[in-house]
Amino acid sequence: MSEVENFDVYDLSDAVAGDALVELSPLQFDTGEYTSLDQFVFNLALLPDKPKRVHNYQLSLNGRVAQDKMSNYLSHEGESSSALKEILKTPRHYLIHKNEELPKRSADHFELGTFVHSAFLEPAKFDKVIVEPKANKATIEGCKELVIFYWRTLNMYGEDLSQLNHGALKYLVVELRSKAEELGCTFVKEDDAQIINCIRATYKMYGGGILPKIFKAIKSEVSMYGKDPSTGLKVKIRPDALMLEENFGVNGIISLKTTSATTEDAFVRDAAKYKYELSEGMYLDVASSVTGRRFSATLMVVLQTVVPYGIMVFYWDAEDLYVGKYKYHQALDILKQCKDTNQWLGFDCKAEAGNYGILEMKLPAYTKLELPSQGINTD
Repeated sequence: MSEVENFDVYDLSDAVAGDALVELSPLQFDTGEYTSLDQFVFNLALLPDKPKRVHNYQLSLNGRVAQDKMSNYLSHEGESSSALKEILKTPRHYLIHKNEELPKRSADHFELGTFVHSAFLEPAKFDKVIVEPKANKATIEGCKELVIFYWRTLNMYGEDLSQLNHGALKYLVVELRSKAEELGCTFVKEDDAQIINCIRATYKMYGGGILPKIFKAIKSEVSMYGKDPSTGLKVKIRPDALMLEENFGVNGIISLKTTSATTEDAFVRDAAKYKYELSEGMYLDVASSVTGRRFSATLMVVLQTVVPYGIMVFYWDAEDLYVGKYKYHQALDILKQCKDTNQWLGFDCKAEAGNYGILEMKLPAYTKLELPSQGINTD
């Protein structure tokens, strides 16, 4: 690695984001830049029955807004919030995140969170959840049962199956299932179907039925590509959905999350752990820059992936969003320094200068508490 004068990467803890955000203080941000919850709730009552459509070109003022494929978004060179969270760990975390090809999780089993994420954005998918029969494709009779099931699902009338051998029947099963999936069907097991039905009911009833009304008016699957004016780094975001002023009276972001947390307080602690504030702050900042609009609100819809599969809807606090923007700019500033100097240290960057990367270790105070009595009689 190169050594560059006047840049000490052994301690990045005091790095700042530039002149725009000098001191992290709740007293130094303008609350008027954010929409209050009271105002947001007032606007929800005014949502139009027929939402207005806003085209991507209308939003592409200082960058590009596109309803593109996720693969296109992932391959774009811009910095994402997930990458910038890594740079706040250490520069090497970022480097590995960007350059290493790690094995992906198997997609062989049904992913509840993935399905619900898409169903919230497209509620019609709830109507196309289908339980497959427990038929054995290793047998001719099992294949015939599946073929007939898929024909009924697709409202098709098929041929005489008695003339087909086992191989031809298995091929037909795969072909029909793929066709049904192309038409939006999701095939699940009975247990998964029961869970989805529970979630669907909660989705419809939550807050008096506000969620279907909100999601009817959002703009989803939109990528935004721009450039940070301070560092010159390319940035990109792909929020789950946009709330635009034409329908909501304000411009805002909707984020969908899944959680195994059993209470709302536990989820909030997880949100802090995973630095959700950086992502949400970045979404508002980049969306405002690219569109030339003021994005001032963040709504987070959270689904439990454990019993009772409840839904929680959070409206983000202005101060937390401000802190998130600060961390976003701080991460960009650190990344710019690392790129300029080509230095990508790991945890050794946390050590005091001159200590050769050796970190001082001090156990937390609770380890020195008196151990509880074990109730052992020594008489």
